[in-house]
Amino acid sequence: ILNVEEVGIKDNFFELGGDSIKAIRIISILRNSGYRTSVKDIMSGKYVDRIAESLTRNANVIEYEQGEVNGVIKKTPIIKAFDSWNLKKPEHFNQSMMINVEGKADENIKAAVEALVKHHDILRAVYRDKELMVLPVSESKLCDFYTYDYRGESDAAKKIEETCTQIQGSIDLENGPLVKISVFETDNDKVMMFCIHHLVVDGVSWRILLEDFRTALDQLEKGEKITLPRKTASFKEWSEAFEEAISHIEKKDSNYWSVYIKDFKSSHSNLGIPNEDSVFKSITVNLGEKETEKLLHDINHVFNTQIDDILLCAVVRAIHCFDKRERVAISIEGHGREEISKPIEIDRTVGWFTNIYPILFSYYDDYETAIISVKEDMRNVPNKGMGFGYIDNCEEYQPDISYNYLGQVFDNETNAGKYNPGASLAKENHTNANITFNGILKNSSLIFDIIYNADLITENKISEVVNEFINSLEGIIAFCEKKDDSVMTLSDLDSEDLEASDIGFLNDFLETL
Repeated sequence: ILNVEEVGIKDNFFELGGDSIKAIRIISILRNSGYRTSVKDIMSGKYVDRIAESLTRNANVIEYEQGEVNGVIKKTPIIKAFDSWNLKKPEHFNQSMMINVEGKADENIKAAVEALVKHHDILRAVYRDKELMVLPVSESKLCDFYTYDYRGESDAAKKIEETCTQIQGSIDLENGPLVKISVFETDNDKVMMFCIHHLVVDGVSWRILLEDFRTALDQLEKGEKITLPRKTASFKEWSEAFEEAISHIEKKDSNYWSVYIKDFKSSHSNLGIPNEDSVFKSITVNLGEKETEKLLHDINHVFNTQIDDILLCAVVRAIHCFDKRERVAISIEGHGREEISKPIEIDRTVGWFTNIYPILFSYYDDYETAIISVKEDMRNVPNKGMGFGYIDNCEEYQPDISYNYLGQVFDNETNAGKYNPGASLAKENHTNANITFNGILKNSSLIFDIIYNADLITENKISEVVNEFINSLEGIIAFCEKKDDSVMTLSDLDSEDLEASDIGFLNDFLETL
């Protein structure tokens, strides 16, 4: 999972390139081997030997329905948010990728995808009268499948991109299917565009689907019957469990969010809300392989940070450069697969779990204070922001600056990088964000697409923002490299690690304060 040849028991999970999404994948593989742990145990344990201590034998196996799971999905915060955006073309709001299928038979590709749609129930959903509903296999169209022969085309890549955009814009939300596949043959390649409406998929889901697609396709190519790993809880079951848990989360989190709402106006820009005719443009920036390697593996031990802490520190500085705000509200997209009061396994569950919540950051000129402040602000958010979506009129308090870091989505085996899957989003569709930072890891480099409202922000101004973002990122990396000692902060304290003398010292220190 970490793509590292050797891992020692004293190695730090984060320094090896670990993150919460990779922790979810680890949990899935461990369970198949008869062991249990949690994302929290992996993230807080950090070191391999400490994570190992959290493992338990899978004695009490929770059995989930392995047959069809159909019916209406409860309204989750992200589905409510989708409704509130009032997109001009809600049917053209997808996630997609290109996959290398060289040497694979068309009928096997189609059969593999259909097996995925039957297995992962949420992929059979339709969206009627603002309700997400999973259809039985007998009523579902499963997927639309197209084949194109572009051998002999002078510019096959351009032709593929144009065709993919047309296909992506043709989803029928009310009748389905929400999954579309197109296979293209060119003079040198055979590639497949895999497109799914965002209502039923997210970044973690793609990792599950790609793994299952490879498994199913390999089995078919060998003449074997398709056998996919056992299901965890259905998205329908999770949405119901989450609705039960949210009342407890709301009460627990209410004080935190009331303070945020009170301070929101002073941290929000005065750019205004995008309208349906707003024109959005994007700038793509790359952090070089060498600097990306340092960011992932060499610097996080200094302040006990995760990669999001460092990236957001650079984003805060970039936004301060934009409008000199001392406090910056940023809308964060998390994977949303957080633990709730009811034990429920969703590490192999496909669906749109994404959780969008705001954090109010303070700007500091010096790197050390800035890093510590962002890190502590991130740790102080209760329940990873899961309760924010249930606040009355929460959409009114979403910042116009948005951040989403997906980590490594593609691998070299699957990715057909020289071909583009077309426009996943209609150009008329946008949320309330005026500036969005979208980051991924690809080919050993950090890549950020910075999307901005060109009606409200000039090219010169966004160029300043982009330059400050990259310069800050490089500056933070260089600063951390030079630090001799690691710095412990309040959120790092773990009572299990403290000796009695340490606790006594801390109590005396706190009394002195």
